[in-house]
Amino acid sequence: MKLENKIALITGAGSGIGKAIALEMGSAGAHIAVNDITAKAAETTAHQIEDLGREALVIPADVADSGQVENMVQQTLNRFGRIDILVNTGVCTFLKTVALQPLQMKCGSAFSMSISMVPSIALAPLSKT
Repeated sequence: MKLENKIALITGAGSGIGKAIALEMGSAGAHIAVNDITAKAAETTAHQIEDLGREALVIPADVADSGQVENMVQQTLNRFGRIDILVNTGVCTFLKTVALQPLQMKCGSAFSMSISMVPSIALAPLSKT
């Protein structure tokens, strides 16, 4: 797989499959915006990507928070000028609240689902139709 100089934004890249994807894409030549809710985990992954000779941007953010996601996208664009690849591996769960309030999200539950729609929605205005 050749990804020379492509820009990838990867959520949940501090551990597990997100980290594995980030390292594989870095090995294939991509520069990586490394997101994780835990800054130290994101920093560790970023250092490993830099050891591969690629650029890495650490962006600690909670993908359940649309404001943080918008900021994550903007930081990536500010640093790299574009986003070629979006990989969503950050997870959270949806919990109904009392009195018909909007859904709240809680990350890290045993019953989790990918919320790939949040980063995808943030990038939608940048997509070409």
